[in-house]
Amino acid sequence: MSRKQLIALFLCNLMPYVVGNGLIGLLPVYAQDLGADTAAIGFSMAIGFGALAVGTFGSGWLSSRFGRRKPFVTLSAVVSLAGVLLMGQAPNIELLTVFFAIVWLMAGIQIAMSNILAGLSAEVTQRGRIFGILGTALAVGQVVGGLTAGPIVNHLGFDALFVLAASTYIVTFAASLALQDAPSAPLHGDPRRQTLSAGPAPVSAAFAILLVASVLAYIANFVTNLARPLAMSDLGYDAAAISTVVGISGVVNLPLPFISGWLSDRFGRKPVLFACYLAGAAGVGVLVSAGSLWHFWVAQFLVSLLGSGMAVGAALITDLVPPNALSASLSKHATTPWIGAVIGFTFTGLAIQSLGMTLTLEIGMALPFIAAGLALLLRSSARPAVPVAGARRYRLPWRARPAADAPCP
Repeated sequence: MSRKQLIALFLCNLMPYVVGNGLIGLLPVYAQDLGADTAAIGFSMAIGFGALAVGTFGSGWLSSRFGRRKPFVTLSAVVSLAGVLLMGQAPNIELLTVFFAIVWLMAGIQIAMSNILAGLSAEVTQRGRIFGILGTALAVGQVVGGLTAGPIVNHLGFDALFVLAASTYIVTFAASLALQDAPSAPLHGDPRRQTLSAGPAPVSAAFAILLVASVLAYIANFVTNLARPLAMSDLGYDAAAISTVVGISGVVNLPLPFISGWLSDRFGRKPVLFACYLAGAAGVGVLVSAGSLWHFWVAQFLVSLLGSGMAVGAALITDLVPPNALSASLSKHATTPWIGAVIGFTFTGLAIQSLGMTLTLEIGMALPFIAAGLALLLRSSARPAVPVAGARRYRLPWRARPAADAPCP
């Protein structure tokens, strides 16, 4: 993959995370100012992330149907800019939800198309690192969005926040013009897989387990995304403190998606996924008894490690599925956080009212533990069976060189 392509993909992947992390921590507070209760806020967030899931999942079909990804990224940037501006003008929770859903639908398309292009363009032995680099967009988005949104609201108000958030999509638009579309099936990799993949690939057990584990982990993630700002608001923290929690965790997490991607290339995908899920469970556990500001920092840092698991999961899927099924498979995997968001926000909004904050978070803490158990059942191979000709092969020094048709160690 060329440097220009990687930079363009990174920017297209980054801007939805900048806007999302800037807005998502403060939208519950903004919705309360519009007169919405906890249940209504939960349903509103669930609808928005449901649209995000539709955009992400539908991108696989759009990519396969039209064989092009660049025009969809460009169009989504334009629509997103208008949608964020309209969010700032919404007079009630109903219209806010409509515009929120439109913006998040477009975000799903941008992120999924970027990952599909990465999967089609990346060399076999670099997939973990490429997806790791793209995965750092989440942490960068947390830093930029989290550290700036709260101070903007405190000094200039929510109207200024929405205008500045909308302007970031100008960067997405410009970056999308620099993208190069890849062929629907990569020209590199295992030729046997390309020959044998004339029809649609069945859903393997490993792929299904990965999807279920990711959904469970992200239900817990979005339980905290709604519970944390509401809990901090009840404790008297202002908008800057609430959004800064996301920014601080992003600073710490910034190199971790790339590191986890490299580790998965070197030692296998399964142990890295397992560690990410356990970290998420620990983060929800810290949030249960959080009171001081640094408690919320630690909790958010651990929960946001789930983003590293997404990068590793995408690399694992690229290893396992045939090229003609890659677009659909990556879009399905990229949809799992948003399915988790729909379930998590709906559950949390209702559960806080009926069960209380503590019990809601304790239920959320159990889900990443289940995901970690499922990760242990995954196939642990780190790379496809046949590497690119001439590509560097990673071998531990005490292992003998494998036969030509044996899996790369």
